[in-house]
Amino acid sequence: MEDENKKMLQRQRNAWRKKRLMEKKRFVKTSRLELRCTENEKAYIKLQAQDESISNYVLECALFGEYVQIDFSDLKEYTAAINHLGNNINQIARNMNALAKIGGISEAVLIDIMNQLDEYQKLIGELMQTNQKIYRKMKKHMTSRAVYSYDDEINYQAKL
Repeated sequence: MEDENKKMLQRQRNAWRKKRLMEKKRFVKTSRLELRCTENEKAYIKLQAQDESISNYVLECALFGEYVQIDFSDLKEYTAAINHLGNNINQIARNMNALAKIGGISEAVLIDIMNQLDEYQKLIGELMQTNQKIYRKMKKHMTSRAVYSYDDEINYQAKL
């Protein structure tokens, strides 16, 4: 019975977290909450928050009991690289067509090159689809990082 309640609570938290992520504009923070802590506690919170704002970190921990941070930087670089490949292929095709119009390239060579470019274009399309699937799965599962316990014996200011 207790496990079922925990699972239900976790499902509710995940649903609400997903809703907040998808509809960030709707969840505009208008209320202010002050928190008093020692300098060492503040340093610890900053370390745990990493690149996120302290406000978002503390809010996530208070609402969900854990902090979820999704790093899409590698996926964005991968997407940009795929887009550059597609742009390069389009430029090559455009130049081949321009050369064919002025008679600078034989028709047989042009057909061969265009067939190769079509194959590359299909591969790039498949890469983009795979990339989108990875993005969706990452966003869906939202890999989480454990929230560690604070220890007042450790000087966190020195770690900043």
